Amino acid sequence: MTRDQIVNAMALTGIVPCWRYDDTSAIIEASKAMCDIGMNSVELTMTMPGTLRLIERAAAELPKGTLVGAGTVLDAETARMAILAGANYIVSPTLVPEVITMCHRYGVAAVAGAFSPTEILAAKTLGADVVKIYPAGLFGANQLAETLTVIPGIRTAASGGIALADTGRFITAGADMVVIGMPHIALPSYVDRTFTGMQRIGSRLLEIVREARDPAVRARMGAESLRRYTDLGDAKTAAAAR
Repeated sequence: MTRDQIVNAMALTGIVPCWRYDDTSAIIEASKAMCDIGMNSVELTMTMPGTLRLIERAAAELPKGTLVGAGTVLDAETARMAILAGANYIVSPTLVPEVITMCHRYGVAAVAGAFSPTEILAAKTLGADVVKIYPAGLFGANQLAETLTVIPGIRTAASGGIALADTGRFITAGADMVVIGMPHIALPSYVDRTFTGMQRIGSRLLEIVREARDPAVRARMGAESLRRYTDLGDAKTAAAAR
């Protein structure tokens, strides 16, 4: 797959499960369960024990077409090892130009972390295939929507501190995908190896993405956002009270 094809496939579902957990013994099995409900990607963070082996297993054992990513990659050499292990995309929490260069050398997608408008523009200029807005939950979906009005033409992943209930707001604001933390969305179902809890929540998140992409929903959210900036409301009363 080309880098564009990888990004388009990731954006298709709009949800990227990201694994960060010390007990990795059931991650492949749990990822298969998430694939069964329509998830087509999995991000395995390099902070876990034995992640390179997990990437190898994911690439070999998950259903054909599943996109395997390496997360929390902070340097080019780690990116290279992950790519050689089978990663289709590499995710950094920060902007590391050398990681982008390494990804492009091997034809895999570079997801570069950024937060401020300056960092986001720098990531775009350096050729990041996706800009990971991190930590997106700190300021919310409105910041993303505002940023995309002045820096258009970028593919974005919202990640970090996002409540599940806010997933739709980030998609409506313009995010191509939202990263969700695994297995914490339903930890008991991971611990008992049933995975049904994760599947139930995952299915609802996929529905939320589809709903949030409805043009009517986008129009309504845009109107609500505009009112927030233009409606004085009780400003006169509040000013008099002071």
